[in-house]
Amino acid sequence: MKIVELIPKLDIGGAETFISSLSEELAHKAELYIISFEEPSEEFISNFDFKDIKLISLDKKQGIDIKLMYNLYKVLSKIKPDIVHTHLHCVDYILLSSLLLRKTKFFHTIHNLAEKDQENKISRLIRTPFFFLKRIKAICVSETVEKSFKKTYHSDYSTTILNGIKSPKKEEERKADVEISDFFGKKHRIDSYQDIFINVARVTYQKNQLNLIEAFKSHPNSLCLIIGPLDESYLTLDQLKTLPDNVIFIGPTNKVIDFMGYADFLILPSFYEGLPITLLEAMSLEVIPCCTNVGGIKEVIKDEYNGFIIKGTDVNEISRAIDLVEQASSEDRDLISKRTRKTFENHFSIEVCAGEHLKVFSK
Repeated sequence: MKIVELIPKLDIGGAETFISSLSEELAHKAELYIISFEEPSEEFISNFDFKDIKLISLDKKQGIDIKLMYNLYKVLSKIKPDIVHTHLHCVDYILLSSLLLRKTKFFHTIHNLAEKDQENKISRLIRTPFFFLKRIKAICVSETVEKSFKKTYHSDYSTTILNGIKSPKKEEERKADVEISDFFGKKHRIDSYQDIFINVARVTYQKNQLNLIEAFKSHPNSLCLIIGPLDESYLTLDQLKTLPDNVIFIGPTNKVIDFMGYADFLILPSFYEGLPITLLEAMSLEVIPCCTNVGGIKEVIKDEYNGFIIKGTDVNEISRAIDLVEQASSEDRDLISKRTRKTFENHFSIEVCAGEHLKVFSK
């Protein structure tokens, strides 16, 4: 079986982490190609094994590139894949190919609520007949996402496959990272804090970091690390200079897992979600999730069983959740963290995820 995974750019990010993990696993069972619209970032290349994968980079112009649709068709015509699997906005560029390459099956993974995955109504209108006429099948990362797909695109040509990730590095390997140990040992004395929370997400309205930062002002005994690229239309560089002492903005890094290994809790007060990869990374490390009950999260986290649910998105509700978490006994924390890891092993390993994809691809 020849499989093409198609993505705008290979870089640091949740969808990118998922695609790299999935591709590495699928390459054990299929001839695997990754087509990226742009050159991969150096950070991605340094952390990805291309041994069994053929990488093709296309020279996409900034903005809408109509010519790319034809160039992509030519590349796919040469490869003659059995499966083309797209992510993010790549689906808009395979519409022509899906009509002309009749022997190829086309799939598109929706990583967020369908109405948020593509907010442009015209683009959604253009995609709709391709889903409705069953030229492209939607793969949804949670049942909630699949429900939103059916409502948005008026099509039932879809299936749900939960996200998956690779098992994390061993603790001794993470702790051996000099950059990370220096960060905690020399630059920031974490032993002066009762608990360490970590927020791994793009800093943008969806992820609600402004309310998160405000909530931590009333929790001086806990430290909050924010990791991810910054949307300066949401949070400015000047605002970063006035963060409370117990909130540290780290920015984008390819060492998320290493940082997460030092955390007690993952905190995600998002307004909406698909099924965030960072949640799965935390669960794999027995880092207890503390998240709003949105998107696929509500299908994964049971309050005070394998994590904590934030009851709302405003400052007061986030603060109440932090209170509850801080007050949890060590016995309760140990039990919840073990359940968290068990949930990951049973449902979210990349082996399980890749196996489900191959089943869908083979139908």
